[in-house]
Amino acid sequence: MKLDKSIAVLAMVASLVLAAGTAAAQNAPAEADVDDESVLDELDFTSSDTVTTEGGNVTNANLSTQQSTDEFAGIYGQTDGSLVLGSNNNNDVLYNWSATADYVFASNGSVTWSNLSDSNASNVDNYFGIPEGADDAEATYDEPTRQSITLDGQSYEGDAALTFNSTGEGDWTTLTLEDNSSATGQPDLPVFAGEVGEGSDAFNGDAADYQLIVPASDSTTTSYSMYLELS
Repeated sequence: MKLDKSIAVLAMVASLVLAAGTAAAQNAPAEADVDDESVLDELDFTSSDTVTTEGGNVTNANLSTQQSTDEFAGIYGQTDGSLVLGSNNNNDVLYNWSATADYVFASNGSVTWSNLSDSNASNVDNYFGIPEGADDAEATYDEPTRQSITLDGQSYEGDAALTFNSTGEGDWTTLTLEDNSSATGQPDLPVFAGEVGEGSDAFNGDAADYQLIVPASDSTTTSYSMYLELS
């Protein structure tokens, strides 16, 4: 098994606490705990056909191939969450409510949600240093229509990519947003969002609640903080 891709998460189970009386915790997505994380095999194409020819002949050979990307990784899995009334003292819980996750977010850093804003794929290329090519962010998040979500009554939009379900249909949207807290002249922190669709069909036929495509260099590991927005 090749483990050089940063992350392909099999399941995400969120244990979410919203502190009573803390507006920021109530109005922003909550950090999600990761449970049962496993990395799937990277696609590896090693076989090749041959061309047989001899002197004096001209051979027509039409070629095609597939090669694994060095710039992106996938994250998919299931979600679970609850709203909690309690105290940090010994993690005492007075009451909890089962809740539904509406959106999942992934970011290569801690997000200041009050600074969340619209974004575009070029910011992703700039932040991660993805070189121009067939699999750069602008070529990846290239849906002709920018997508949008509504979070805490505020609408956000960004460039988006559609990843496949098990029948090869583009069925899962990854939307690019950003935390614009960065210093002037520096790329903003990208935030990748996906709508939760419980019990849906993942790329490999697994039952999944979400599926994202995110930047991850093949030359190093990349860590993503995961967040869920509950209702």
